[in-house]
Amino acid sequence: MPTSTSQFALLRRSNPAAAFDVLVRDFLMAVRTDREMAAAFTSFQMSFKGSINTSEDARRLAALKEQGAEQMGIQIGTMPWSMSAGLVFLYDAAIEGLQASDEFIDPQRFGPDTIRTAERLLEPALLQIGQSAVTALEIAMINPAYADKLRARTKEIDWVALQPPQDPTLCEHCTIIEEDAHGNPISTHCPTKEECDNLGGLFILLLMILLVLKILDWLF
Repeated sequence: MPTSTSQFALLRRSNPAAAFDVLVRDFLMAVRTDREMAAAFTSFQMSFKGSINTSEDARRLAALKEQGAEQMGIQIGTMPWSMSAGLVFLYDAAIEGLQASDEFIDPQRFGPDTIRTAERLLEPALLQIGQSAVTALEIAMINPAYADKLRARTKEIDWVALQPPQDPTLCEHCTIIEEDAHGNPISTHCPTKEECDNLGGLFILLLMILLVLKILDWLF
């Protein structure tokens, strides 16, 4: 049974990470059982292709790698470390916002229109991952407490981890591309259907929560 508004309101205050998990669970269940949700989500997955960083992001990430950022352990499974850092940064912002903000959130509002909105935002949102990774890692390199926090956050969303990259020519669902400072692909990740479902659900809900909480004003 989907979580009620009152149940969610209580949970987001006491345990925002658990509240987010509930949102993802209910969302993915609706995608599997509601025909309109399934159609919108399929369209989203087909569009979920593109680069996660600009050339400037790539330049700064390369410099961070030379400084040892890749070895900090801010990584979700085998997901690229730069992508992991960006997603964890956005996730942390959403979790902090859920607990601190008084903005009303109805867990039933995340329907087909939500998915279509996320699809229209895909290009800038994917690039936000790279920008967020740079921000997260630059702070973590000089702030051990923040680095510890991000490492702990990775464990909260390790269910979205990707397997080692498959043949990018066989991508059917979603495609994640890392580029270097010259715009050349340096890695392409082609998740399985299940991985793409999980990643898509996480990504859509992060975008919408950050939008509702008005955190997107400074993320985009």
